[in-house]
Amino acid sequence: MARLITHLYQLTHRLDGERLVMSNDGWQHAISDLCTLHDYAEASTLRNRYASLESALDPGAREQPPYLPGFEYRGEPVVLSEFGGLSMSGGEMGYQRVAGAGELLKTYREMVEALMQPGPVEGFCYTQLTDIEQEQNGLLTFERQPKVDAERLREATLTPKRG
Repeated sequence: MARLITHLYQLTHRLDGERLVMSNDGWQHAISDLCTLHDYAEASTLRNRYASLESALDPGAREQPPYLPGFEYRGEPVVLSEFGGLSMSGGEMGYQRVAGAGELLKTYREMVEALMQPGPVEGFCYTQLTDIEQEQNGLLTFERQPKVDAERLREATLTPKRG
C-alpha cells in the first residue's frame, strides 16, 4: 500500500504542483502535504488528545495509526478532516447520540472549543453536512432541513471559548 500511495502522491504533484495532496485521508499516511485525522471522540478526549502534537499523533490512541510504518510526520499542518458525527435520538447511525437540538448545539460547541485550544490542530471539518440513508449524523436532515438554528451553529463555530 505504501508504494502505491507514494506513487500516487508523486504523480499528482507532477500533474498539478499547485495543490496540496493527501496520501490517505484520516490515517495511514505515507508522504502527505496535510496530516489529516478522523476522530469521533467526545470533547473531553479531543481536548486531551489535541493538546500537543505528541498526543495528537500517538498511534496507540486511535484505531488506525496516523502514519504507515516507515513514514512519519514532517511538519505538515494537522487537520481533523472528520469529527463529530452527532446523531439525535431516533437516528440510525451516529458516533455519539444527543437528545435534541439543544444538546446537539452544546456538544458541537464543546468539540469546537476542544479543537480551538492552543495545540497542533490547524483546521477541522465536521462530519457530515447532511444525513444520508445509513447515517443520521449530519447538521441537516436528509431533506436538507437544519437540525439546529444556522446562526447559533455559526456562532458556535466562529466564537468558541478559548481554553
